[in-house]
Amino acid sequence: MTHYRSRIIENELKKALAYSPCVGILGMRQVGKSTLLKKYSQRYFSFDDDVFLIRFGVAAKTYLEEMSYPLGLDEVQKYPPAFDALKFAVDSLKKTGRFLLSGSVRFSARKEIRESLTGRIVILEVMPLTLSECHGARVSEFLKKLFHSTDELLLKKIGSAAWATEEQVVHYSKTGGLPGICFRREEAIRLRMLDNHLDTLFGRDIHLIVKTKLSIKKLKDVVAAIAREQGLPISYSTLARLASVSVPTMQSLLVALQGLFLIRSYGKTYFVEDAGLSHFLSPMNNLVDRRDMLRCLYGEFKTQMETQLKFEATLEPFTTRGGIDVPFVGTFKNGERIAIGVEAHDQPSDKTVKSLVWFKKKFPKSRLFILTRGNKTMKLSSGIVCVPWTWAF
Repeated sequence: MTHYRSRIIENELKKALAYSPCVGILGMRQVGKSTLLKKYSQRYFSFDDDVFLIRFGVAAKTYLEEMSYPLGLDEVQKYPPAFDALKFAVDSLKKTGRFLLSGSVRFSARKEIRESLTGRIVILEVMPLTLSECHGARVSEFLKKLFHSTDELLLKKIGSAAWATEEQVVHYSKTGGLPGICFRREEAIRLRMLDNHLDTLFGRDIHLIVKTKLSIKKLKDVVAAIAREQGLPISYSTLARLASVSVPTMQSLLVALQGLFLIRSYGKTYFVEDAGLSHFLSPMNNLVDRRDMLRCLYGEFKTQMETQLKFEATLEPFTTRGGIDVPFVGTFKNGERIAIGVEAHDQPSDKTVKSLVWFKKKFPKSRLFILTRGNKTMKLSSGIVCVPWTWAF
């Protein structure tokens, strides 16, 4: 297990095996699913292995009923009939921890899979390695502390836990978190592997979700355009013109790209799932700008929400036609909110301050923060708390 790092999801995976007969771990190719399956399964087989696929087709019942549990079945979406066999096996014996499945395509994107395992499987998503996982550190509790702390205690708690430098954040944002790729020291090799990774996704996997005649090059161009516009409202018509397809076709293609875990919607925009792929498709600037910061922060905040605040709050952007732009708004079920602006300088701009002040007037039960490139904290007369953006990690 070269370059193996403990994964945030492992505790949740062990719990799921203790109460569910079938657990599915989904995520992009190369994200580390097979490693997890091999670690937590008594027996492991992959449907990428054509010999096993043929044998399973002939003797599915033998594999599902006579093997040691948990039985690991990798890339199971490649053989849809397996899901009916799994459905029968689970219904026949509802013992926990029997099957551990993985897939590089969202099961919900394929009707035959969705209908077979509804109510019989716990689905977990494996995301690319986070910055903290790459460094063997605990995932940051930045958002959790913003939600639960008073301003008086906030700065002390966050500052004492901060460890990442901007250099580390930027390096991670260029190399990403796909374990088999991100630890390659030579950039040329890493970039070639990312390009090959996209070739696999667009040459084979995407056709499991949508029947498209677009070339691999054209699909890469579409995703590169999305990468350039991360954090900004996406124009379906612009993307459709780029690919020479209709707007409805482009919208179905975007659904497919999400089904491959390549992109993820956020408000009216999309972000590329892996930071390394994002940089490959649309290179970050040598001098970090606001959009680069948004790329980095989105991935980190997504992880923190999933691991710590999944059932307590939601996170989404807030924008208006009048120019109000608050990229991260966390909303509690009781209506309380935190609004987070992002500034690529050590001092907040008038525009960022005005956006947050306006937001506070519209939502009085809000606390306001700005993440800056400075290394000091400050509290503005408007009540806005400014903190270094690296503290988020």
